[in-house]
Amino acid sequence: MSPMIKYNDYLWVEKEKTYQKGDIVIYNHPKMGLICHRLVWTDGEFFRSKGDYNRRFDDGLFPISIIEGKVRMILRRGVWDSVGEQK
Repeated sequence: MSPMIKYNDYLWVEKEKTYQKGDIVIYNHPKMGLICHRLVWTDGEFFRSKGDYNRRFDDGLFPISIIEGKVRMILRRGVWDSVGEQK
């Protein structure tokens, strides 16, 4: 699958009270810094993620508390586009 977010895109990100499978989020990975990937699993306390272009899930389960926010819109070539859910 092609990545939804392309080079030179700008993101509109908002903090949410809850996150669910399919959300594209930005989280602060303890070793790698900020990462923008899609949630593939969450129980409300922990989550697992995967980049759209990656074949494998990201290693590890992470606490929801490290999520900075959910991607709501993408600015590409001067046009804002809302982010739909993909499952």
